[in-house]
Amino acid sequence: MNALGFDAILARVRVEGVAELFQPRALVATAAGPMITVARATTGEALVCAPYTAIAGLDGTTFADAASCLAYLVRTLAQRPAGDAVETPIAATDLGGQRLVRPLGDGSVAYASCDDPDGAAATLGLTLGAAAAGALVDVVTRGPVEEPSWAFEPGPAFLGIDGTITQVPPSGGLLLPIGRFVTPTRLVLAIGPAVLLAP
Repeated sequence: MNALGFDAILARVRVEGVAELFQPRALVATAAGPMITVARATTGEALVCAPYTAIAGLDGTTFADAASCLAYLVRTLAQRPAGDAVETPIAATDLGGQRLVRPLGDGSVAYASCDDPDGAAATLGLTLGAAAAGALVDVVTRGPVEEPSWAFEPGPAFLGIDGTITQVPPSGGLLLPIGRFVTPTRLVLAIGPAVLLAP
């Protein structure tokens, strides 16, 4: 049996029989019929290639079919330690990088927007990269974020339209401070509190 999972004590993904521990997203899982492959994301080197019936979680959990095995592996290989400032929800639609998103309630996220006060008030964080609809997306919820393409003035930052970052407070909708630029390319993300503006 090939057992693998997220080891909460070590805060890493562990594959039984492999001495190395893996960071989140260092491994990828794919399925071809009943066969499941777990490989290094960088080199494609396969660490596990077996039928789903020969794969289990670290706790011994087995799977009814290849789809449930693959779903477990995708979640597990992207899992991060508790308290980490990065979450990995599913993109509800195609999402751009460095855009603010809100949860939709089904485990997915979409753009937050200052012109949608109800949705914007629940802003989760900032995407670290682009993601296609249905894919996992890294969302930082707090702390420093560095983006070389930014050219902001040091000072406060706010939620704009469709997940954009703006330094000009909106005149209507929801005023949501999202943090402060400490350099033109570095934002310290600290979302809220929100203020509902008069129409």
